[in-house]
Amino acid sequence: MKYWFGSALTLAAVLVSFSSEAQQTATYAFRLAPNSSNVGTCNRLDASMSREHTLTVTGDKAVVKSAGGVNDNLKPDGAGVYRTEFRHAGVTLAVVANVAQSPRTLVVTEPRAGCRWSGEAK
Repeated sequence: MKYWFGSALTLAAVLVSFSSEAQQTATYAFRLAPNSSNVGTCNRLDASMSREHTLTVTGDKAVVKSAGGVNDNLKPDGAGVYRTEFRHAGVTLAVVANVAQSPRTLVVTEPRAGCRWSGEAK
C-alpha cells in the first residue's frame, strides 16, 4: 500500500510539472500601422495606435498593453487567437491577436467608422 501511495504522489508531482510547462508565457511586441483608408475619427487615434503594443500570452489567457492606452485582457477565440472589445478615447475598439499564424499579427479596428490598424510581431 505504501508503494502505491508513493507512486501516486510522484505521478501527481510529474503532472503538476507538465501542467506548469504548458502554461509558459510568451511575449510579442507589435508596432501598428494605420490602414490607408482611415479618415476623420481614425486619424485622431493614430497617436495611441502607433505606440508599441505588447501581447503577453500565458496558457489560454492574453493581455495587451501599450503606452497609448490600449490595455485589456483578451479571451481565447480559437487556437492561438485572442479577442477583446473595449472603450478607448470615446470609441469601441475590437482587438484580435493571432499568434498561431506566421507572422503573428495584432489588429485593432473601430467598426463604426471603419478604422483599422495592424502590425506583425517584431
